[in-house]
Amino acid sequence: MEENKPEEEKIETFEEKFEKFIGSAKGEITSLKTELNDITELYNDFVKKPSTAIPSKAEKLNETFEKVTEYNTEISEIETKVQEFETKVFGKTAEDKEALKFKLNNLKDELEELHSDWEEKYDTLSTKIEGLLPGATSAGLAKSYHDQKKVIINQIYFGL
Repeated sequence: MEENKPEEEKIETFEEKFEKFIGSAKGEITSLKTELNDITELYNDFVKKPSTAIPSKAEKLNETFEKVTEYNTEISEIETKVQEFETKVFGKTAEDKEALKFKLNNLKDELEELHSDWEEKYDTLSTKIEGLLPGATSAGLAKSYHDQKKVIINQIYFGL
């Protein structure tokens, strides 16, 4: 009988192990059922259409993604145009002679040179005119006196 005890203990041990296995399997099945329900809810929420007239969330997401892709393409085109404009304005290098910045700086330098030249010419002419003004005033008065004198002499002689 002593031999039966270890076998009974072994049987009980196997029985306990089997019950534990069955219990863990039931727990796994319950967990899998919960996950399956969650997946079904997500499927129904995103993929399944509530009706044929209303698009599913997945379709809405796909449409939004397509719009984002279009906007990305447009932004890339705008970025390219901005880079081309920047190159046109500032040039490829700091010394690029085709750049508008370089051309504008040259025009500015030319304008400053012309301005200083014209300023010198203005000062010279202004000084010359101011020097001639006193004589011009005297000459103007003398001519006016001479013209009046003729008119008066004509009136005296001819009685006009």
